[in-house]
Amino acid sequence: MKEELRDAPSPAPSLEKGRGRWIAALLGIALATFLVYAPVAENGFVTYDDPEYIYDNPNVRGGLSLEGMGWAFSAFHSSNWHPVTWLSHMLDCQLFGLEAGSHHLVSVALHALNAALLFLLLAHATRRFMASLVIAGLFALHPLRVESVAWASERKDLLCALALFLLCFAYARHRRTGSLRSYLWALALFAIGLAAKPMLVSVPVLLLILDRWPLSREACATARSPRAATSPGPPGGGPFEGAVGYGSLLEKIPFFLLSAASIGLTLFGQAAGGSLRSIEALPFAARLSNAVLATTTYLTRSVLPLDLAYFHPHPALTTPAHSPWSAAFFVSLIVLVGITAAAVLLRRRHPYLLAGWLWYLVMLAPVVGIVQVGEQAWAERYAYLPLIGVYTGAVLWVANVLDRRARWRPAGLAVAAFALIAAGVKTRLHVATWKDSRALYSHALDATHDNYAAHHGLANVLSGDGDRKAATEHHRRALAIYPGYAPAHFDLGLLHQEAGELEPAIASYRLALRSQPGLVVAHLNLGSALASQWQASPEASRSSATLVEALAAFEKTIELAPDHPDAFLNLGGLSLMAGRIPQAVDSLERAAELRGDAPTLRMLGLAYLQAQRHPKAARSLERSLTLGSPDPSLASLLADLLATCPDLGDPGAKALRWANFAVSKTLERDPKALEALAAALARAGDFEGATDRQQQAIQATRGNPAALRERLDTYSSGRVFQHVHGAQ
Repeated sequence: MKEELRDAPSPAPSLEKGRGRWIAALLGIALATFLVYAPVAENGFVTYDDPEYIYDNPNVRGGLSLEGMGWAFSAFHSSNWHPVTWLSHMLDCQLFGLEAGSHHLVSVALHALNAALLFLLLAHATRRFMASLVIAGLFALHPLRVESVAWASERKDLLCALALFLLCFAYARHRRTGSLRSYLWALALFAIGLAAKPMLVSVPVLLLILDRWPLSREACATARSPRAATSPGPPGGGPFEGAVGYGSLLEKIPFFLLSAASIGLTLFGQAAGGSLRSIEALPFAARLSNAVLATTTYLTRSVLPLDLAYFHPHPALTTPAHSPWSAAFFVSLIVLVGITAAAVLLRRRHPYLLAGWLWYLVMLAPVVGIVQVGEQAWAERYAYLPLIGVYTGAVLWVANVLDRRARWRPAGLAVAAFALIAAGVKTRLHVATWKDSRALYSHALDATHDNYAAHHGLANVLSGDGDRKAATEHHRRALAIYPGYAPAHFDLGLLHQEAGELEPAIASYRLALRSQPGLVVAHLNLGSALASQWQASPEASRSSATLVEALAAFEKTIELAPDHPDAFLNLGGLSLMAGRIPQAVDSLERAAELRGDAPTLRMLGLAYLQAQRHPKAARSLERSLTLGSPDPSLASLLADLLATCPDLGDPGAKALRWANFAVSKTLERDPKALEALAAALARAGDFEGATDRQQQAIQATRGNPAALRERLDTYSSGRVFQHVHGAQ
């Protein structure tokens, strides 16, 4: 009994006397969270994932809809399957549009709710009011939370944490009462959490840990020790009260099955999106070494949150010659082994130390980098849930020390208050680094070394501001650090292409594809640059190799993205210019199915015209004119086609309307428009008017071509001119 008393929890306030204290604690958590994160209301979106997650994503930007919901559950957009996250962003857009501050404040509210739930969970479990409040305060206010809260695209962290905390309540009630309903709620909340972010795949193991502490009989016996017997706990009781048995491995099987399914979906999505790093790029030794270093990095940044940034480059990518077995690796390994050994040795007297440490390791395992997703060495967002275990173990250990040394308690509370205030101040300052894209990338360059991704991000910001020279310089600095960084090669190629510098643009796209063969936009832009190069060459000296490579680039784009309208449009347009009419028609028909806008329909109409499919050509050209701002030259072409093509029946009125439109827009100075009007008048039986207009066309045409004379003779003799359009 003496050892039980040594670790017995402090009395929690009773239901009758403590309700106000509980309410004050919850309100304090919420108020402190909103006070610290208030600057996010002035923050905008950033170019780091926010475009594809929110403001450039039409499925999200349009708000909640049945079509959007179907997309959310079926898409692997951004290399992930997380429909709950998509639905959350859709709801924000439905309520607030693209007003970024409101999106951010929703994230702050979710974070505050998570902190409040964590406080209630810990208070129920440990029977320690103040210690639980300190842990929840650290969770709410520590700067390592900023990335998850201030970055709109990282909403998934907040949602999966919310599901996890609610899951813990339901599971604890199931362990206490044997309730099947609570078990099913826990299982359902687990599925929801996985659908928000797959980081929860380790939850089945986490539940086995919780079965030992705080849900075991021994833990509950401690909670019922004489020192705590007078303390009924939080208002309304709690799910951790009463005797519970050891968790059965059998009842975890459905959880493990859901985890396996989520792992499969995640690996598929990441591989399809090119986010999984290959063994060649990051060998196992480099990944193992970095995993150990990252695990200790989260611990050190918990104590000293310095040099925080949105991206921390993987050392194997920036310094590939550096040995993974550095002194830092062995020191980190010794530290981790030492902490683990101490937690195991102290498990009977201080079971929360082992439980908290295992929580940290188990929650961190999916994102520590053994299976590398992305190019970061570590990421602050990955610490959102794992460090709860470290906070819990450390704070409860200090609380127990203060229980035995009552005279130290005021000093301990003062240190805790100072730590929370310092964390809050640092967090509020760090929130400003997410104000906009320029601030985000500039801060990362100041806080880290060899940050090629930050150079690339800032280059794109500068490019958007029109500073092409500075943008080019930052892209080159990124590539000097990491020569295989495909996004920088691609965007540098884009800058060259926009400036009309086709040769360096083509070279940059090829380098991007050498590093990342599945980069769809690089294949598309390479094809466009090659097509421009081929088209700009004199017809007699056009390289067939350039044409073949351009066509192959568009075809590869279609292979990787079968529904890419631009790829079909570009392939069709280039095939049309090269005289490959059947391929042009097939490609442009598919482009029109995917995106039936005016330019696509115009191109399709021209392809039909070359294929001598005149009725389809007329329909496509007319649809193009009615969809977009009507082009007089296209109207002239359509009018001439309708008036002179023998297999279109008698569309004289329609031909006359489009011809008059073309002539009116060109102020009777365009010979093609005048010629089309003459043909339309002849089709309508007005041969005198047709003759007059044809003479005007001849006068407006330099060189007085014989073809126009032939038409004039036809109209003068009272006949309709017929022409086989598209004949080769």
